[in-house]
Amino acid sequence: MLARLLTSVALVGALIAIPTTDAAAQGVTLDQYRAAETMRDGFVVTRPVGLGHLGVSASLHLDYALEPLRAPSSATGVALIDHQLTGQVGGAIGVLDGFVIALRVPVVLVMSGRDQVAGDPFTRDPGATGAGLGDLALSLRAVLLDDPILGLAIQTEATIPTAEVANAAQDLAGESGVSFTPELVGELRLDPVHITGNVGARFRERALYAALRVEHELTWALGVGVDVIEDVLDLRLEGFGATPFQRFGNASSSPVELLLGARVRPIPTLYVGLAGGLGLGDAYGAPVFRGSFVIGFTELGAASSSGTMAADATEEPIETENEGADASDPTPSHSTEDTATLDAAASDAAPEVVPEIHAEPRVRAEYGQLDRDGDRIVDAEDRCVLDREDYDEIQDEDGCPEENADEDPVADVSDVCPLTPGVATDDATTTGCPERAYIGERGAIVIRDRVEFATGSDRILRQSEAVLNDVLSILVSATDVTRVRIEGHTDDQGTDRANIRLSRARAASVRRWLVSHGIATERLEAWGCGEFHALDPAHTRAARQTNRRVEFFVVAPRSSDLTLRDRCVEAP
Repeated sequence: MLARLLTSVALVGALIAIPTTDAAAQGVTLDQYRAAETMRDGFVVTRPVGLGHLGVSASLHLDYALEPLRAPSSATGVALIDHQLTGQVGGAIGVLDGFVIALRVPVVLVMSGRDQVAGDPFTRDPGATGAGLGDLALSLRAVLLDDPILGLAIQTEATIPTAEVANAAQDLAGESGVSFTPELVGELRLDPVHITGNVGARFRERALYAALRVEHELTWALGVGVDVIEDVLDLRLEGFGATPFQRFGNASSSPVELLLGARVRPIPTLYVGLAGGLGLGDAYGAPVFRGSFVIGFTELGAASSSGTMAADATEEPIETENEGADASDPTPSHSTEDTATLDAAASDAAPEVVPEIHAEPRVRAEYGQLDRDGDRIVDAEDRCVLDREDYDEIQDEDGCPEENADEDPVADVSDVCPLTPGVATDDATTTGCPERAYIGERGAIVIRDRVEFATGSDRILRQSEAVLNDVLSILVSATDVTRVRIEGHTDDQGTDRANIRLSRARAASVRRWLVSHGIATERLEAWGCGEFHALDPAHTRAARQTNRRVEFFVVAPRSSDLTLRDRCVEAP
């Protein structure tokens, strides 16, 4: 989190240091519809979400404004600009863990209204000469917090006066100099509703006309999104505006707009949206009516390969921002096609063979060969020289009988996990095992909680430490387990390639976590299985939640009932 903050602060300093020259001409960006950076955001509102490492997003926004500039009532009371149609092409890429770099290129396609009035350039009204290229905008976002309830990010945007370069006579397509806008972005997530707020400061060249005065201003936006049909249809209500710092709340310089829209996703990566709204008051850029159309796509990538867990992560999903066996199902997670192999009924166990115990102690010629308790472990190696080993496959090499080897509340005779401290339960198949994980039948390490990740990322969330600690305790105690396969699985959103990449990254992230806590690297292998082994074939939110998971299988020593899944790709 600190590294992201320092990076963004450095960017702020760099952009502030960009020199600007005093230009004889002046200009202002009339269009208040400034398209959001990615298709995971709103129409205008920025959300504290990333794209994953090398994830991409591209969009085309077309917005029409009716009478976006009107003279104040004290003047002529007529519209200075009647119609404005603007197209905005945007692209963004995710970098490392939570950074997004975005570029936006606006083009004013139509601007009609009052002709430019000749005279003093600092007193005349602006005219409809703004058709053409707008100001290119470059932004950097750093996601600081991305958990299931809260999201937080900082973002900086700088615009370059390309409109002024393309047309020095323009008034309303762009600024006369560089502008810079740092923003704080926050979000409250109450599934399926999320409430997002943006607040920032826009530093710009001052523009002064007879009916328009623009200077440094406070910017804000507030959005409410509702997932009506998850990953298919969402509705958004957005409000946004600005007000000058020196004349805070001044009506003619404080545009405010409301926008209501809907977006559909005919396929998981494609977005199509429509929105309509109106301006409140006669401030510059606030139209009588605004209509917007947007089309774009997003393909999420994996997160940084650093493998470190964010200290501030707790996420939506996470989405935030979430991937383990279903907490309500204590059995291993398997797909339908694997049921015949992984979930086949176990055959009857062979009768236990108990080594023969001598009724009388054997006496050797030398003291080092004495075995006074007759358990076939000589006294020199026997920790309990007068108590026979019970050969129950629990620490049989130490020569001592065990009643409770792991010293948990469950005696060995009933303990399903006799070497791993656990909890007592009413379930005879799990009692004595850790609360959230145990070694089950057919080679699975069953987890009864989920391994959670930030949305579209391989960043493990803090809430998953409990279940991973239980898996860790099993691996520490079960020294006979020499190889464990970690599988990552996704839902059916996104392309096959992206899902394999994300699932590999998540499995590798779990492996790194276990290695960082003391498990030897050679005991673990990580595989990404993408969407190919879904547990639930439905396309509902619950089905996708079930299918997004992490599973563990003991592959050495390998159970005769374990058949490894195909179409999975091993992580390096």
